[in-house]
Amino acid sequence: SLTGPTQFKFGHSLHRVKCEYIRGTTVMPSGQEKRRGTFTEIYVVPYSLIVFYGVVNEKAAQTTRLSEEDLEAMFKALWVGHKACTDVLTRSKLGHEPRLLLDIVYKPETLTHMGELDKLVRLESSKADEEIRDITDCVVVLDPLVERVRHYRNKIAAVRYKLGDRIAIRPSLAEAFGDLLQPFPWSDEV
Repeated sequence: SLTGPTQFKFGHSLHRVKCEYIRGTTVMPSGQEKRRGTFTEIYVVPYSLIVFYGVVNEKAAQTTRLSEEDLEAMFKALWVGHKACTDVLTRSKLGHEPRLLLDIVYKPETLTHMGELDKLVRLESSKADEEIRDITDCVVVLDPLVERVRHYRNKIAAVRYKLGDRIAIRPSLAEAFGDLLQPFPWSDEV
């Protein structure tokens, strides 16, 4: 059996969210004589800023023949696949927008990784968590992540990034990662 070379942790919201129950009526006739409708019920989260992280296992990548091109395609797909204007525009996907993608690239043969990166990102807002409705309502704070990167600095070759619109980050990526910072090669395409 093979273990996949990329593993992703489930995402979670950086702030408390409030699920809202919406009930309505729908008429969707499936035939000429069918005119009845039904009640619809749905739970929605008005806004959530979700963080997740993954790991690329260098040894499993060798076994499964994962290439650098495969990784580039995966990172690009992570970014483009979360855009709201994808081909599959349904109410469950409406409004999805990527905000920040970071790739911490370790030096070759580095047999370590930082882990739990999702716990190193915080959110600050003057609003109560459940009142946050837009990325402009908050600031993404990277201080704990910056400290961890500094601790592992001698094992890191680069921090690659793609930054979305309207997001406020503290400290800035340039301040946070300095000469390690590099845009993804496909950044200007999307």
